[in-house]
Amino acid sequence: KVIDPSLVYNGKGIFEKIDNISQITNGYYVIVGYSSTSGNVNVMPNNFTGSYSNASEITLNNSVIYNPTLDLVWNIQENNGKYNVSNNEDEFLDLSTSTNINLSTSPVLLTLQNFDVENDYIKITKDGTTRSLGINTATTPYRFAGYNTSLTGQRPTNLYKLNSTIWNGTAWSHGIPTSSVHAIVSGNLEIASDLS
Repeated sequence: KVIDPSLVYNGKGIFEKIDNISQITNGYYVIVGYSSTSGNVNVMPNNFTGSYSNASEITLNNSVIYNPTLDLVWNIQENNGKYNVSNNEDEFLDLSTSTNINLSTSPVLLTLQNFDVENDYIKITKDGTTRSLGINTATTPYRFAGYNTSLTGQRPTNLYKLNSTIWNGTAWSHGIPTSSVHAIVSGNLEIASDLS
């Protein structure tokens, strides 16, 4: 299902891990870099300044992320076989030829590819560089930056995709729910037929 990019994530929703790039559609995602043994995950904020992004730790609930704040959610849009990864301020994730990452006001084309299928990792790279987005767990706090494409010594990323739509009493936020898209009811709802 393709999510209409004119629909904006509002801080409420259910995000589930995707295990293959074939599941990437235009929509909202949380970039996860490391799952700790406590069940928490380290995620990449979308409002960083400087040349790297310090990770934020959040709790997984039954392997799902519920209602992440706006500063933890990225919008991924397909663009001729590549992807633009942006925040809610229309700033685009960019990787340079060094370990630096930054937010650009101009669209940046990135490549998303399966990396370690056993662990559902998705590698995010930029053409013309030898860098991939990864998380360094040897720093305090953990940090996201651009690392060599083999990610030796760093951990690759997982993507958690918005997989819900909210009824506000008038309309669905991200299309009509289906058997594979969760429905959250936050207003009066009268159902006259089966939603599947």
